[in-house]
Amino acid sequence: MLSLYAYYLMSPLNIILLFFRTEWLPQAIELLILIKISLCSLTFYFLISHLSARVRPSGLIFSISYALMAYNMAYFFHLMWLDSIILLPLIILGLHRILEGHFPALYTLSLGFAILFNYYIGFMLCIFSVFYFCTLCAVQKKRLIRDFSIFFNYGLASLVAGLLSVFILLPTLKGLSGGKATFDTSLFTFSGNFSWRDFFIKFLNGCFYFKNNTVSGLPNIFCGIMILFLCILFFMNSRIGLCKKLGAGFLLVTLCLSFYFQIFNLVWHGFNPPSSFPYRYSFLFSFLLILTAWYSLEHLDAGTVRIWYSAAIAGVLIVSILVLMQKVSPGMTTGRYLLNAGIVFVSAIFLTAYIYCRKQIFIVFMSLLCMLDLTGNGIQYLSCYTYKDNSDFQTFVNDTSEVLSWIRTNDTDWEIYVNGQPSTAVKLADALLGVKLPADTEICKIELRYVPHTFYIGLAVSGSALLFFLFWYMIFRKKQIQN
Repeated sequence: MLSLYAYYLMSPLNIILLFFRTEWLPQAIELLILIKISLCSLTFYFLISHLSARVRPSGLIFSISYALMAYNMAYFFHLMWLDSIILLPLIILGLHRILEGHFPALYTLSLGFAILFNYYIGFMLCIFSVFYFCTLCAVQKKRLIRDFSIFFNYGLASLVAGLLSVFILLPTLKGLSGGKATFDTSLFTFSGNFSWRDFFIKFLNGCFYFKNNTVSGLPNIFCGIMILFLCILFFMNSRIGLCKKLGAGFLLVTLCLSFYFQIFNLVWHGFNPPSSFPYRYSFLFSFLLILTAWYSLEHLDAGTVRIWYSAAIAGVLIVSILVLMQKVSPGMTTGRYLLNAGIVFVSAIFLTAYIYCRKQIFIVFMSLLCMLDLTGNGIQYLSCYTYKDNSDFQTFVNDTSEVLSWIRTNDTDWEIYVNGQPSTAVKLADALLGVKLPADTEICKIELRYVPHTFYIGLAVSGSALLFFLFWYMIFRKKQIQN
């Protein structure tokens, strides 16, 4: 019981659903989706505003891209995953603050809440935080011995983040034992999951088809042609150091190889193949592309990027699109390919004009182009799904309101009392819970009490972790005052 609650219902934003009648739940969920996607944009804007130490209008390009990226459009109905996508920018900002010598409160709480709200996507964020932190340390040339306090703070903060959610993780692990918590080692092979040509098509606007993409499709990584353009300029910009380029390249290549090789893909999914909706961590790749594109735009000027760079990138991208157009791909038509080529051309014009004129009006044009690009892609994605009328849902609610829920026998957290006395369960048909009744009693009072023992154990651990976290903060503050 708690394992289902932990996966689907831990988001604090679900409280919005309480203000709607059951019959209007679809409309409530639509509102919840809009709020969560808007919060994705807000937290990403918060991240880049703090990394640049100033607020710029150009941040709209990247916050819009993060909110409307293909992953959110393809998997928008997975409400329980969106909270982790909201918290990802805060986790990354927390990592940067750790390297700056700040107390890791933002990182600890953001990661802790991400695991708490959805342990599945939270697990993926834990893996990503390790890669990102190690890459960040390498780029900034941190050394384990010389900068031991940074590594210690990161490790301890990660441990505390995990312990803060133990009160829900322990019952969840118990509930999953013998089921999804097991894995088949025969699946751990280095076989490839797709052809690279098919993968590159996913960088284009409109490459989505419901049956192919939600069952056994490719990663949903599209986040705008402008973002792709800026990412390429990032690696061509002489003002950006080699270490930063190698760091960004390492993270992007790592995720690409994780997509391709089955063994790495399974690790990201908790050592189990996903049941439909593949590559559930592909939002991390889009996040990296958008963050790289933001850094690229921050360091663009006429002295570091020559005028022929944009023309060369546009030419290469347009030729690549025309080559990819020769392959039949679900959801992609000749018109759609040509639309992508047109967006590349216009992006090149706006970027070149901005680099050499530095007028904010071109930022406005780029933001509008990015919004139109992503909105068009989102409309195409959403049109691939089928939708029911609200009356169908209301009929379903009326038909199922009297359904009795049966209790599975393997849930040992249920305690049974007959006439106030403890009783034992009897397994019936390997699925139902039976109760032994005394033969000499005609009328019996049967009580079922749910006592999640692992929840209380986990609550004690999480409470201890919270107390330790507060104690650690007080020590950290005291040292800062003394220095």
